[in-house]
Amino acid sequence: MSETSSDDAEGNTPNPSANRRGREAASSGSQKRARRDPQLDPPQSRAGDSPRDSGGLHHGDHPPVKANNAPHSSSAPSPTEDDPHNAEHISEESTWALPTSNTADHVAQYGVLESVHLQNFMCHRRFEVHLGPNVNIISGPNGSGKSAVVAALQLVFGAKSSLTERGRKLSDHIRVGAATAEIGVRLRNRRNELELVDGRYDPDAYGDAIVIRRRLSRAGTSTWSFFDAHGRRVPLQRSPRQELEAIMDHFFIQVNNPVAVLTQQKSKLFLTRGKDTDLYNFFMEATYLRDVKASLVAVRAQAAEMRSIYQGKEGELPRLRAELKKREEAYNEARSMESIEQTIAELKRRHVWALVTEAETELQCAADEHAKSGERLADGAARAEAVQHELDERARALQEATEALRRANEAMSTQLEADAEIEAESRQKRSELRRLEAEVERLRAAMRARDEERARIQEQMEELQRRSTSRDTAAAETHREMERLLEVEVRLRRDAEQKRAHCAHLQEQLRRLKADHTLAQNQRHAREASVRQAERALHEMQSSRRDRRTAFGGEAVLALCRDVDAASARGAFHRRPLGPIGSLIELRDPKWAIAVEQCISLGVLAAFIVHDQADAQTLRQVAERGGHRPPRMIVQNMDRAEYHMPPEQLPPAELMSVNTQIVVPGQQPAVRNVLVDHAEIELHLLFESADDARRAAFELRPRHAKVCWSALGDRAQLGGGGSNQYRAGPDPTRYSARLGGDVERQLERQRAALEQERQQLEMSRVREQQVSDSLHSAQTQLQQLTLGVTQLENEERATQATIQVLQERLEDAAATAGVADPGVFRERLATIDSEVRALQSQLDEALEAAEAGRAAWHRAEQRGSRRQQEAEQREQTRQQLTAQCRALATEQAKLRAELEALERGMQSERQQLERIAAEMEQLQERVYAERQRAEAAAGPRPDGPVENSRKLQKEIVVLEARLSAEQERHAGRSLAQLRQHFEEARAAYAALAREMDRLRDALERIEHSLGERVRTFVRLRAHVQRHVSAYFSYYIHQRGHHGSIRFDDRAQEMRLRVAMGHHRTGDGQLQFSKDLKSLSGGERSFTTLCLLLALGEAMEMPFRVLDEFDVFMDEANRRVAYKTLIDLAKKESLRQFLFITPLALPDVRTDPERVRVVRLMPPDRHASNAEQTTMNDFAPSDIAVAS
Repeated sequence: MSETSSDDAEGNTPNPSANRRGREAASSGSQKRARRDPQLDPPQSRAGDSPRDSGGLHHGDHPPVKANNAPHSSSAPSPTEDDPHNAEHISEESTWALPTSNTADHVAQYGVLESVHLQNFMCHRRFEVHLGPNVNIISGPNGSGKSAVVAALQLVFGAKSSLTERGRKLSDHIRVGAATAEIGVRLRNRRNELELVDGRYDPDAYGDAIVIRRRLSRAGTSTWSFFDAHGRRVPLQRSPRQELEAIMDHFFIQVNNPVAVLTQQKSKLFLTRGKDTDLYNFFMEATYLRDVKASLVAVRAQAAEMRSIYQGKEGELPRLRAELKKREEAYNEARSMESIEQTIAELKRRHVWALVTEAETELQCAADEHAKSGERLADGAARAEAVQHELDERARALQEATEALRRANEAMSTQLEADAEIEAESRQKRSELRRLEAEVERLRAAMRARDEERARIQEQMEELQRRSTSRDTAAAETHREMERLLEVEVRLRRDAEQKRAHCAHLQEQLRRLKADHTLAQNQRHAREASVRQAERALHEMQSSRRDRRTAFGGEAVLALCRDVDAASARGAFHRRPLGPIGSLIELRDPKWAIAVEQCISLGVLAAFIVHDQADAQTLRQVAERGGHRPPRMIVQNMDRAEYHMPPEQLPPAELMSVNTQIVVPGQQPAVRNVLVDHAEIELHLLFESADDARRAAFELRPRHAKVCWSALGDRAQLGGGGSNQYRAGPDPTRYSARLGGDVERQLERQRAALEQERQQLEMSRVREQQVSDSLHSAQTQLQQLTLGVTQLENEERATQATIQVLQERLEDAAATAGVADPGVFRERLATIDSEVRALQSQLDEALEAAEAGRAAWHRAEQRGSRRQQEAEQREQTRQQLTAQCRALATEQAKLRAELEALERGMQSERQQLERIAAEMEQLQERVYAERQRAEAAAGPRPDGPVENSRKLQKEIVVLEARLSAEQERHAGRSLAQLRQHFEEARAAYAALAREMDRLRDALERIEHSLGERVRTFVRLRAHVQRHVSAYFSYYIHQRGHHGSIRFDDRAQEMRLRVAMGHHRTGDGQLQFSKDLKSLSGGERSFTTLCLLLALGEAMEMPFRVLDEFDVFMDEANRRVAYKTLIDLAKKESLRQFLFITPLALPDVRTDPERVRVVRLMPPDRHASNAEQTTMNDFAPSDIAVAS
């Protein structure tokens, strides 16, 4: 996110000091964030308080002390402070020291600068410098771009362009030739484990670092962007300028304070301005005491204005006193009309009691009508109760029929699975029968082929007998061997075919078993999940008997609530968080528990309500410290009243909504407001059944309604353009409502559900084991059959090879003989006969097997027929149950319609009764009011007959006409009016007198409080002045010099008295210089540095920047100045210092762990593509070249 601003709007520079004026001078202490506004809570200062207690030193340091006999004394007043006349006679051997800091072993973890990035800014095209957490020194010749770092720091934190002293507007800082420039800083945002208070800023959004970037344009506009430690843009909940102010206010960054950021020009002006009044104004501005003084002056002006108002009101008293006297005289003269008024009063007294009697008569008539209506309503209620009882009976019968129908459906599902297995077996038998029939046909075809071959051979034999009678014995043997081998081949092929068919059957069975095994595993997993869910629900329900909160998060939420109570007792929250929300609400009727839970959602019911974002952050921290999972949090102003929802924006009042069923004990409007905001409970309607909910949502479509719910959680949503949606509710046998209901009954039902789930899980495991065993057995059989088929195929191939060899041998013999041998034909005939006999035997076997297969198939078919008949019977039973359910539902609908008609009639009768009751109530109120008015105006009820009110009214009119004639003499005023005017004048006079008393008391309190605040301001200013003077003496003594500061608050002057160590009088005493212009440039620069350091000790800031503070110092002063700065910075390890100088660094020993030194060279302004090298070095001799 970003914000665009122009140079004209730079007057609105974010300045956290404007929001916390005087806080630093008031109280910084060890917890530096806990500052107070002196306008509202002036700090108390006592004589002898240490600077640390009043905002002087930080992190355990002590004030400077004079090291005589007690070098570490706890009190150290300045020599010039106790005895200013002897300041010139300070001993040359006196030494000053600061005790070592107990925090020097660690550095700041938040609020300090990690790096500064410049792009197209001033003389830099691209420049980035990484800074250490303690001491940073940037040196380089003039023109190398050192001061650009200071200007970038001022502008990125929103300072005016003129304060940078580098340009009057933003565009003056953009590099020549560039259209835009970008400046950015990276602030450290880590947790300091040694501090009890977490000083980080929004660590959830930014992490360990905050990156702030500002883009400048030639048009004079600029935009801020914010990124986290990983470079991701942070979405903001407010404007970028407000985010920047919040960051600066959190870390107390002050770029407009010259003590925090001392630029070149301010350093030079500070050296040249010699007026004591300018120094005093600088002191008041740097310590924000000027703002505190201005606030006191404004309060004094307001007190003077109140004094003027009091004096003006005091002049009104004589006029009111004269008016009171005049009206009193007029009242005394008008008492002559009192007799007529008394007669009128008596008539009015009788008139009002006549009105009371008439009202009582009307009330009695209404009471009689109310009693008759009540009797009719009682009769209707009795009939409705009877219908409701009959409706409950039908509902129970319908539930039993529905349960029987469910069992029938489950039985049919089981039967369908068994029928599928029988059908598969029947198909298998039919396939086997077809295979056997095909084998029979093959054998018959083979026998026919053998018969044809026998006839052909016999013809050939008859032909050969005529030609030759010789036989070849060897050929006959070969034929016999071939016949035998052919028989073997046929047998092997038959056995292989049978085993292959068996393998195919086993493979099909194996596929079904694998599918069944997968299904059984899935069912077991589902049952295990159901058992775990049921056990968890039972545990939560058992815990909820002790505490309702456990129903919305278990024992963990109780532990979190205990931690929240402890944190609330410590005052960590603005308002104690409320939660879980579900434990804070109740239901008027527990039967709507499921519907209400589905409407609101368990996520909202388990959430906590917090007052603001600060409480949300605190609750998150409390949960993390306690090892709890942070709960869902909803921010809601707990001081806001309960929402008022106009009836015209709600569904019809006669329909029941979720809002009307929810009761919030304890009058906590924030709970109901959250439910309205996040669940829209006023727009969700409740109905008894799912049919009623669907009919209301899809047909009636009530106005402003969004969702219709049934008591079992069925959801019917009203969609625009007819896009309605319906969703069935949860299974009531497995769902346990957390809101309302009988806990013991729910526990019993949950235990039964858990036991049922466990039984079903055990059945699933047994089923899975059975299927697994069958699967393993089938796999083993398949492996054995596959091995047998392979062996038969090998034997068949070997037999075929042998037959081939024999055939080749016969062919060779026939070719050699030249003529066919008739014996061969006879042998062949014998072989054919043998084959025919074998084929006949096989045929007989095949016919027997086919007959057996046909019988098995017929048996499977018969069993399937029986199962089909059973299925038809079950279907018939199911249809009967369905018809019974429909009949019961129809009867239930009729009874419900009758009940609704009775309820409508009763409702109408109730409305009539309510109307009569309202009329009676109005009449009672009227009677009561008339009686009260009569008793108040006319006293007790008069005895005697009741008079007509109209007649009395006429008499009153006549007397009032006579009275009006008398009133003309008194300007038309009655005696009561004259008395009223007199009383009003007396009351006005008394009211003004009381107001004057209150105003006088308030003015005295304000003036007294103002005096106390002024005295507190004077003490605070004196304390800060002593603090600054003591540190100034300490720092200037580091060079062997002496000095003090004297303040003249009446003349508004601050005088510096400095004695250089080598400036002596004729008798060897120190010679003080009252005018800094008498000092050399180096001495004046060193004195100025000491004053700035002393002022800085009175302020609380994460980092300080000094630019070219040493340009007028000689080498000796510079060396002492740097040593002093580095020693101070190392002691103040939780602060960051950035020193910028154009001169060569003096020979000062530095600590690489604490001090980072970077040298710059002038950038090459003629190179178009040169870029600045990123600097991240600690070595003092490193040089970085800027582009």
